[in-house]
This record gives sequence, C-alpha cells and structure tokens, in this order.
Amino acid sequence: MISKHLLRKSPASALALFGLLTVLLACRSGFGQPAVVNQLSTQTAGDPYFGDYQGTYSFSDTSVADGAPAPAAAEAKVVAEGNRRYRIVLRAKPLDPAEWPLQIELEGRLQGEKIMIDGHAGGHDWRGQVAGGALNVAKQGYGGLFEMKRVIKKSPSEGLPPPADAIVLLAFQPGQKPSLDQWKDSGWVATDEGIVHRAPEGGKRGDLFSKRDFRNVRLHVEFRLPYEPDLREQARGNSGVILAERYEVQVLDSFGLVPGAGDCAAIYDVAQPRVNAAFPPLSWQTYDITFYAPKLDAAGKMIRRPSFTVFWNGVKVQENQTAATPTGDPHRANAASGSLRLQDHGNLVYFRNVWAQELPDKPE
Repeated sequence: MISKHLLRKSPASALALFGLLTVLLACRSGFGQPAVVNQLSTQTAGDPYFGDYQGTYSFSDTSVADGAPAPAAAEAKVVAEGNRRYRIVLRAKPLDPAEWPLQIELEGRLQGEKIMIDGHAGGHDWRGQVAGGALNVAKQGYGGLFEMKRVIKKSPSEGLPPPADAIVLLAFQPGQKPSLDQWKDSGWVATDEGIVHRAPEGGKRGDLFSKRDFRNVRLHVEFRLPYEPDLREQARGNSGVILAERYEVQVLDSFGLVPGAGDCAAIYDVAQPRVNAAFPPLSWQTYDITFYAPKLDAAGKMIRRPSFTVFWNGVKVQENQTAATPTGDPHRANAASGSLRLQDHGNLVYFRNVWAQELPDKPE
C-alpha cells in the first residue's frame, strides 16, 4: 500500500499561499464547470445541510432600479465537521472579470433546525443561516447578501457506457451484483446495488488488483465517498486509483478545500488538481483518466516519464502531468506496465462502472 504521509497542513506557509493563488487563478480563468445540477439525490446521511448551494450575491442593499449593480452568480460549499459544526465557503463572481472573485470562509453551528453563521472574514462581519434548503448570509453594515438554494450536482460522465472496444473491469447495472472475474481475490465485496467496496471491518484487507496488466490506457471510474464529518485530512474518505501498480490518482474527501498534492484528483505527492471539482461525500463522482506509462530502455532506465490527463466530474484538472518516480514512493523502480489497483486505505469507498481502453504509445 502506498504511504499516505502527506498531510494538508504540513507545507510551509509560502507553499500554502501558492496553492491558494493557483486555485484562485483557475477560478478567475473559468477552467470549465460542466456539472449538471438538481439531479435526484443519492445522499442517505441524516444531514440535510451539507453540500453545494448556488444562487446570487447582491453587492448593495439598494435596488438595481436605484443604481445598484445586478446580483452576481454565487456558490457555497457547506462542509460538515462534526459536533454540530460546519465550515461554509462562499464565492461570488466579480463585477469586473479582470478582478478577483469574492471568496470568504465562515463557521456555523447547528442550533435546532438551523445552522447559525456569525463570523468575520474579508475585513467584514457576516451573519446568516442555513435552513430548509436555503442559505442566506449578509455583510453587516455595508450591504452585501448571499442568497442560495441547495443543489445536487451530477457529473456529465456518470453512467457513461463503455465503448465497444473497452475492457469492462466492473460492469454496472443497477440492481445487479457486478462480477469480480477481472480482479484478483482481495476480499472485496460486490453488492446488489451494482457496486464494490473493500471488505467490512474484520474481513480480508488489501488493494483490489486487476488480473490484466495495462500500459497506456483511457480509464473511466466512478466512486462514492463516505460521510465522515468527524475525520480530517487523509483519514477522510481515502482511497486511490493506481495505474501500472505505481502511479496514483488520489481519491479523498476534499470537498470545500484548497487542494494540495495529497487531495482528491492529485497525482499523489506530485501535483495538485488545477481546480477543486469535488462533489460532497455520498455523491457519485467520476474520473476519466488518460494515462501513458513511462518508457524504459533495455536497462530499465526511464527515457520518458509517465503522464496523466484527468477529468474529474467532467472538469479537466490535470493535463499531461508527468511524474519522475512512482507516486508516494520515490525509491521504487518505475514500471512500463502493471495492474490497475483500487486502494484499500481503510475507508468505505464505493466503486462502480470501471472500464478501460488500451491506447497506442504516446507520439514522440
């Protein structure tokens, strides 16, 4: 199992600032957000508050008719953090596209049937609430109001059928238990919901390895992360999609975070995703990965690095990203082929609809 030593709070402040600026630059440039909203919810946790919210931000408490600018599109991430506490990340598009978006982070606490929000961010005091599927947060004394409704997002590639030439590793048909014939026995469980997951506590533990080795591949994977509000960082919804047994695209609950090289859709310990395209836990998410294995000479020396292009929930978050060594273990030898691995890192992550298309060598 690949070591998960990278923690989000370990980088120096300069590196953290670099990560924040990278994300803000991506937001500013509009790096693709094709998710469809308001699909049927797949969430089963008894928490009606966490998740995505979309709506508007009014810059002034006066009306447009009286000269105020029109409200801007806005979104929020409400992240459950256990003990009735929530973290609320709010963002509004700027009036001038050349300016930075308004982005603030506040804390809230569940009181009765409402999350009450009261905090200071961006030089201002803010107060509001989340209740009944609606979020309202107002700037105190200066005008400014977020008004949003809860939405359920759906990846545009969720349920994507395998092409005719695809190798179907995990067929998906609702209500039908998938076959594990394409995988080595690792104690994983197939269910009547058409999904697989690691063995329950007390059962056999280990990663799920494909029987077939792959080199260059286009891979489709769907995964669903558990709702674990009391856990943090690498302990929260951790798994991974590992190509050629050595090169990992991280799976993690990174909803509402500034992503680092250990977060979801990162090339693990190498490159953070350009954009955090995470859906909240308990939502089905998708990876569409194009992977070219490293090219080795007769002595096993790498003469071309492996490369990844990753679409996460339909958003391109890695493009021709390379890795100098196997991810998470730079002392391990590189490999030109190997099994596909779905990682067992101890969290109950579900997988379904996994298929691959073999590709020719990458053009020089």
